[in-house]
Amino acid sequence: MKLASIQASKVIFNQGGKGTYFYVIKCGGVDLYINDNFIKSMSAGESFGDLALLHDAKRSGTIIANDYTELWCLERKKFRN
Repeated sequence: MKLASIQASKVIFNQGGKGTYFYVIKCGGVDLYINDNFIKSMSAGESFGDLALLHDAKRSGTIIANDYTELWCLERKKFRN
């Protein structure tokens, strides 16, 4: 896993995009949007991005940092192993 630093308001990935990473929030937080509708916020200890990797599907939602956020990122191939 590698650690990524994300500034507030930065889009981490968009709905419909190809899944390349699984993410675990180290600190900060993100918001999930589906079809441009706010669904929920996530914070330290929560994870996202697994569905697209497990099912070889497009991203089901858009994730945007709601604060300065640090994410542990695991690349698709390593995640699948």
